[in-house]
Amino acid sequence: MRTSIVVLAALVLAPADAVACHNVTVIEVDRVARRVDEAEQTLLAGTTRESMRGAAWSLRVLRGSHPEYELVLDGPTAERRARTLRARATRVLALAVVRREGRVDRRRWVPTSRVSAEARRENLTWALEALADQDRGDEPRARASHAEALARFDAHREEARRILIELADRDLMPDAWGYRVLAELSDRIGDHPRRDRSITTCHARAGALADAICPRLVAVR
Repeated sequence: MRTSIVVLAALVLAPADAVACHNVTVIEVDRVARRVDEAEQTLLAGTTRESMRGAAWSLRVLRGSHPEYELVLDGPTAERRARTLRARATRVLALAVVRREGRVDRRRWVPTSRVSAEARRENLTWALEALADQDRGDEPRARASHAEALARFDAHREEARRILIELADRDLMPDAWGYRVLAELSDRIGDHPRRDRSITTCHARAGALADAICPRLVAVR
């Protein structure tokens, strides 16, 4: 980390230039990328609080809205990386909202139990829209994330199950969470063979994280 004085100068027709300055910490894309990586890993492990904290910090830096940091973007490659990181950080936040079932304070990006039913639905709707925007129909992770959000709405559960079955049958499911959701959706409609296969595969994919992610091999309630 290096601290720099950023000087903003405006050239005017006057004897001297108008100059303003402020202290900021200059930060490079690589550091933000590491923070997004960490947020994704903690989300994978089911730790929504830490994942939201890292993703929210990253988004503020990437959008230029963090009061203490200025992002260095050196050339088109860095700018493309920044766009990709914004999408990844948004995905982390949206999935955290989904996995907390909307029980999130989106002003501070922290979990909370003090949230009304209306606010929960608004949060889940925001998450669904954010994840739908990233789903172009050709990227398994985006498809699975979108399906996970769809599964929180009664009217969209069949669509969510269809997406996840397609990913599972083509061996394209990106992680254990997709199998968890598919198991839950299959249990709801009494498809016990699909439920049990999904739970078994969830455990195999999750490894040491299986107890935190996957249902047991019994009816999911």
